[in-house]
Amino acid sequence: MIFSRELHRAWVEAGYALVAVSHDCGTSPLQERRPEVVDSEYGRLIRSLLGHLRQRNGAPFDRIDFETVVIAGAAISTNAARMLADACNSGDPSSSHAHFPDLLVIAGADTRRLPTDIPAGASPCHDLVIAVPGGDGDGGIVRHDRHPLPAQCDGTGAGAPPISHQAVIRHLSLGFLDATVKRDQTAIEWLACDAGRWLEPVGDLYYG
Repeated sequence: MIFSRELHRAWVEAGYALVAVSHDCGTSPLQERRPEVVDSEYGRLIRSLLGHLRQRNGAPFDRIDFETVVIAGAAISTNAARMLADACNSGDPSSSHAHFPDLLVIAGADTRRLPTDIPAGASPCHDLVIAVPGGDGDGGIVRHDRHPLPAQCDGTGAGAPPISHQAVIRHLSLGFLDATVKRDQTAIEWLACDAGRWLEPVGDLYYG
């Protein structure tokens, strides 16, 4: 599962406040409506929840900066993630993230398609999508796609990858968040110069 407790813990330990929101697993009227209606009502639900949290007094709410709301999810389109991130922020997000990618997509462990095979705005159900408000105005994206594991010559099948998928998700998501939200120069330089080389044994990192 992409959203494991370990990943949540890593985000929180890095200083990010985490609010986990999920659709009701059972049948609901929303599931029978058009997707754009679901997205609209889901967006209103999240904005309402954030508004309620902003009004709470005392710890830990008094230590949370609600000015930059990041949307992360699986089984969500890139377009929907971008719209939710922009809609859930109270200020003008475009100025704080100008000239910087606003989206990170990490291919799921079972994803085998190349970037050119993925329609615009689509995301395979196990991809992790993280959207920050604003962006560079052109929909900048950082994406990691996995290499298929080579089969071993002894017939035992593919060996374990040199970098686990969990490590890819943890390091890339934190690097992206630190670069876009905190504007941490070390994270920015790592994404630009070193992340691609580190990930080369298991996949491709590209900017679009």
